[in-house]
Amino acid sequence: IQNRVFNRSEKSILTLYLNYNKLEIIKYYFFKYLYNLKTLYMSFNQIHKIEINSFDDLINLDILNLSHNCLFRLERKIFTYLTSLRQLDISFNMIRNIDITLIRNFNKLRFFLFSNNLIDKFELFSDKPINLN
Repeated sequence: IQNRVFNRSEKSILTLYLNYNKLEIIKYYFFKYLYNLKTLYMSFNQIHKIEINSFDDLINLDILNLSHNCLFRLERKIFTYLTSLRQLDISFNMIRNIDITLIRNFNKLRFFLFSNNLIDKFELFSDKPINLN
C-alpha cells in the first residue's frame, strides 16, 4: 500500500478495519488526512515495521490494534501524536523490549495490552511521570 492512500475527502472515516491482510510495512503518513478516525484495527497482518510519522494525523484515535503481527520493536516516537488513545493492543507480536516512554503522552490510556510477546526488558525510565490510573 502506497503512502497517502487517503485523500482529504475521506476525512469522515471513523473506523477502519485492515485486519487479515498482508500488510508488512506501515509507511510514512500512510493515514494522512484521517483526522477523525477513532478506531483502527490492523491485527493479523504481517507488519514488521512502522515508519515514524505513520500515525501523526490520527489525533482523535481511541483504539489502535496492532496485535498478531510480526513487530520486533516500536520506535519511541511512533505514537507521539496519539494523545487521545484509550486502548493500545500490541499483543501477539515478537517485541522484546518495551520502552515506557512509548506511552508517555497517553493520559487517556486505559488498556495497554502487550501479552504474548518475547519481552525480556521493560524500560521504566522516564524524565516525565507516567499516569496509568
